[in-house]
Amino acid sequence: MPIQFHIVRHGQTEWNASGRIQGHADSPLNDIGVAEARKAGRSLASIPFVAAWVSPLGRTMQTADLILEGRSDVARHEHDLLKEITLGVWDGRAWADVRMEDPVNTRRLMQASPDIDVEGAESHQQVAARAREGLNTIAAHHVDALASDAVTDILVVSHGAWIKNLLIELIGHSVTERPDFASIPNCSRSLVLMEKGGSMQVLDVANGLWELVQLQSQSQSQSQSQSQSQSQ
Repeated sequence: MPIQFHIVRHGQTEWNASGRIQGHADSPLNDIGVAEARKAGRSLASIPFVAAWVSPLGRTMQTADLILEGRSDVARHEHDLLKEITLGVWDGRAWADVRMEDPVNTRRLMQASPDIDVEGAESHQQVAARAREGLNTIAAHHVDALASDAVTDILVVSHGAWIKNLLIELIGHSVTERPDFASIPNCSRSLVLMEKGGSMQVLDVANGLWELVQLQSQSQSQSQSQSQSQSQ
């Protein structure tokens, strides 16, 4: 039976609120973020998680602590593959300063161009590949779950760009083609189902934020058009 990944973005942080780039740098949850994480914990309280996998950055670990408060039965793991996109030397800086100093690479980042040229920065495409590898790595640790007769629920606590890029790719779109997709809200939950053979299906994005049926239909239409043009 499949693994169901409940993917949650961390709660709002001090830097989220002040417009500062986090990446692999960090800032703690603010009061709003703490409340968001506690609310997420209440909404997920009835789900029988067998494990929680968490990005090792402070804001995700703090969020996981609040979601899993009082649930010592849930095994917890940390993995670097779940970290947020890093923007290299931009990490920790104010967005306003970066936009002013380097409008070209800011535009490349917003358009999800693979040609971003910032020292130490990842592209959105690299993060999407790393995120997919992250879910495959988690599944490999729970290989018995895929042979089980029951659905296995696993909590994943990660970051906005990590989640968004992963989901865009999984529903069949290109990160480069769809930078316009709405961002993932703090502490929202998205659902990804992994079947026994390793195929993954997006069941929900941030509690209904994206119109999945329409987006998946668009992806299928694009694939069919490309196949037809290649056969002509």
